[in-house]
Amino acid sequence: MLSMPNGCSRQGLRPNLEDTWIAVQHQTPDGLVTLLGVFDGVGGGEEGELASAAAARSIAESFGGVGMRSIIHDRSWMYGAFFNAGLGVQLACTGATTGVVALVRDRHVLIGWVGDSRACCVSADRCGLRWLTEDHHGVSETGVPALTRWLGAAGSDPYSMHTAELAELTLQPGELLMLTTDGVHGTLSDEELLMIVRGCQVSSPRSNAARVLCDAAIAMGSTDNCTSLLLATEAGNDRTEEAAHG
Repeated sequence: MLSMPNGCSRQGLRPNLEDTWIAVQHQTPDGLVTLLGVFDGVGGGEEGELASAAAARSIAESFGGVGMRSIIHDRSWMYGAFFNAGLGVQLACTGATTGVVALVRDRHVLIGWVGDSRACCVSADRCGLRWLTEDHHGVSETGVPALTRWLGAAGSDPYSMHTAELAELTLQPGELLMLTTDGVHGTLSDEELLMIVRGCQVSSPRSNAARVLCDAAIAMGSTDNCTSLLLATEAGNDRTEEAAHG
């Protein structure tokens, strides 16, 4: 059984909050399906908040098409959802956003992402934290680290559409799925992330783990917006819930 998703965004030192997270759970004839998403606006004020919100909205609106129990169908849906989200961002603004999305059926997880927002699995034993995504980073002509994939109009080709990369896993009993923006995982070490998560009752309906992670990142010197979103396997709830925060 899965817990209710637990998410939080903090503005931190940035002038605007450009992160957005979504969490939706639907009870279908095939069982409970959960959608999680974290989006980080790119540009530091260049409509990043509009871009992340538009991508989140597009992904959430397309969630109604995943009722059929089919892993192949889910993969097609994920690619299409990211493509449509990229179009949605371009129609909404001139900004861009990174994003990581998880589609969870029972304990099977399909992850799609572009950019450097990440997903990881925290195990119940001493194996610790395992990153499930690899950042889409490269080096610019001036030698500065730069994104190689994003959603929206940014970079030298404003009409480029960047394909999502996919990964899959099966959550084992007691494991935790966590999505974060780089304001969190770029500040806190793996050991610090693990210590904070294991110090919180993540499966509790009143869990504050996501807030604690964001507040800890800011306290440790993060200069970016901070967002974290967690889903545990210990608790279950068959209600349909939807949340969207920006």
